[in-house]
Amino acid sequence: MMRRIFNAWKVLGLVVVLAGAAAAQNTTRMLGTVEDADGKPYPDVVVELRHEDTNQTFTTKTDKAGKFVQVGLPPGIYSITLTAKGLASPYKERFQVKLESDNTYDANFKDIIAKQTPVASEDAKKKAEEEKSKFEGMKAHFQAGVAAMTDATAVRAQLKATPTDQQLKDKLTADYQTAATEFQAAEQAADPKDIANHATILGNLGLADEDLGKNEDAVAALQKAIDLKPTTALYISLATNLAKAGKPVADASAACNQAITLDPASAGPCWRNVGIVYSNHGDMQSAIEPLQKATQADPKNPEGWYLLGQALLNTMSSKKEGDKIVAVVQPGTAEAFQKYLEIAPTGSHAQEAKDALGAIASLQEGTEAKVTKKKK
Repeated sequence: MMRRIFNAWKVLGLVVVLAGAAAAQNTTRMLGTVEDADGKPYPDVVVELRHEDTNQTFTTKTDKAGKFVQVGLPPGIYSITLTAKGLASPYKERFQVKLESDNTYDANFKDIIAKQTPVASEDAKKKAEEEKSKFEGMKAHFQAGVAAMTDATAVRAQLKATPTDQQLKDKLTADYQTAATEFQAAEQAADPKDIANHATILGNLGLADEDLGKNEDAVAALQKAIDLKPTTALYISLATNLAKAGKPVADASAACNQAITLDPASAGPCWRNVGIVYSNHGDMQSAIEPLQKATQADPKNPEGWYLLGQALLNTMSSKKEGDKIVAVVQPGTAEAFQKYLEIAPTGSHAQEAKDALGAIASLQEGTEAKVTKKKK
């Protein structure tokens, strides 16, 4: 009886051993390699394997060579999850593990990252292509405008040698008109969100309009450019065109003040430009204030002093003293011409400045006032 029991346990033990062997024969292994985006071995990538039918989960990691091995896997469909620093989120993929088969799973992060990048929709692709085409069109128009302005600069230089050449004058006007047309087309094609390019185009349009004598249009274009991206150069151009358009000195002065706020060194050039414009238009009274400010900001510039002297000289008045008519010379007139001669004694206006000083001295002596009495 004891022997039979012993034998029974031996049989039972044999059954248990055989069952374990059978279980072991129903599992397999998976091995693989994970590479980074550069194709190099990627260590420490967490590899999680979850059996989709039983939810049994196995977790391992890649070694220094980027390799991993997981044994004891029952066959079936597995959800593989890779987690690593280089991924925006864990990467998941399905894989079938087969019994009595080499279950090799290799992963390359370059491909994985590409898969994780959202694929643009057809509408998005179409929109991107349209925006690219529009940008290229804008760029082409802008470059054509710049080319026309560059050619105009060369023509203007030729006109200095032959100022009466009508063909050159017509070509200059045509160049400026071409530039304005191209800049207008570029402005229409520009993306309103592209502030920098939009402002640049409008600024150049303003310059082309100025050269065409369309100063009101130039003011409008320059103001739009300033609203987008204010710069010193834009404010100086705005001040000049406000003066050319015949706007009050206060308007041009406001633009100069804005330019000076951005760059104090722009004071002399801005005020001098405005003064020159008013002088050229014969509005000497309006020219005085900006020219005074120009000489204060840039006292070593001889041109500013000469222009100031001319403006003051041309706005003098007269009064009667006894039997003489005496010129009332504006304060600072003689000093302005003297300053010019101190800075540029042999300058292009040196003789004119000397003549002006002589005329001032003569005028201040006065001329006799003749009074004719009517006969009774």
